[in-house]
Amino acid sequence: MLRIMDVARTLRQEREIAREQFNREEARALLRERLKASTEITGSHVTEEEIDAAIESYFNNLHTFHDPPWGVQVFLANLYVRRVQVLIIGIITLVLITGLWLLAGRES
Repeated sequence: MLRIMDVARTLRQEREIAREQFNREEARALLRERLKASTEITGSHVTEEEIDAAIESYFNNLHTFHDPPWGVQVFLANLYVRRVQVLIIGIITLVLITGLWLLAGRES
């Protein structure tokens, strides 16, 4: 019975978290309040339009992806992701080179 209650409590908490995350209007209002409070604490003079523009920019760039800069780590990660294809190409290349070597040995 305790496990069932634990699962129910966890599901309710996760549902509330998801509801908060997907309710953009509430998130905007909360973010606006926090920004206003932080500007009052720091003594900055920011207009409502600037706060709204900052919030809009935040939500527009919230879920964007940029490719990582190319480097050795990215190259190795790409090799790991494509390890099966690399292995198959390596085996085919090895078979072709061995076949050519055997053909060259017979002609001599």
